[in-house]
Amino acid sequence: EKAVEAARMVPNRPNREVLHVIPETFVIDGQEEIKDPTGMTGIRLEVNALIISSSTNAIKSITRAVDQSGMNINEIVFSPLATAKILLSKRQMDIGVILIDIGASSTSFAIFEEGDLIQCGVIPIGSTHITNDIAIGLRTNIEIADTIKLKYGYAIPDKISEKEEINLNKLDKNEEGTASIKYISEIIEARLNEIFTMIKGYLKNIDRDGNLPAGIVLTGGGAKIDGIVELAKSTMCLPTQVGKPIVEISGLVDKLDDPVYATSIGLMLY
Repeated sequence: EKAVEAARMVPNRPNREVLHVIPETFVIDGQEEIKDPTGMTGIRLEVNALIISSSTNAIKSITRAVDQSGMNINEIVFSPLATAKILLSKRQMDIGVILIDIGASSTSFAIFEEGDLIQCGVIPIGSTHITNDIAIGLRTNIEIADTIKLKYGYAIPDKISEKEEINLNKLDKNEEGTASIKYISEIIEARLNEIFTMIKGYLKNIDRDGNLPAGIVLTGGGAKIDGIVELAKSTMCLPTQVGKPIVEISGLVDKLDDPVYATSIGLMLY
């Protein structure tokens, strides 16, 4: 515990706050790659740890918002760690898996192997960026763009006919003309490809590109876009699925199966 706490004291970048210190392996008197040092003897104990930090301003903002709502904060958790509790099995985390959470304004990911978190990160692109792209591409407002994304959005433009169109007047009486569903699909594909290509770069850096047997588990609101599984498979060359709860939950089960709620349920389990 003291070794892990000492790792927390390692100088961090300015304006960053440490959220988690996750021990990976320990070193006892130069002997490396020790998973659990309990019961061993030695003079010098060191730890190789993964440190997850966040912007101090972001933490202050979310803390203030929760305080003003009249609730108390028990702990601040990096969301993929919580989401993994509900979506990833022990077997997946042992053989190698990446959890990708496509949220509104950002996409977070966590890579697990041999039961441990080995890499994680956040990309400042999310499903709201797709909505914005559609709004710009069709010269329409954000509300209509969001409706189009959810109702007609598809991530594989090659599977859509050039003739398929949407009458914008049916969505909003103030709008005129039509929009090509294939063109909308091309906009969605371009932005999702950008996200997956950036994550692929992270995998290359740790020599796991195309080398995670349990593949990709997608979650978050952005994971609901039709065709996203097929796109992720072709871009990242890994088996892909949209995450479903692996633990039994009661109550509004049909609604709680929605990827939007995965982090919330995961936080309760955490």
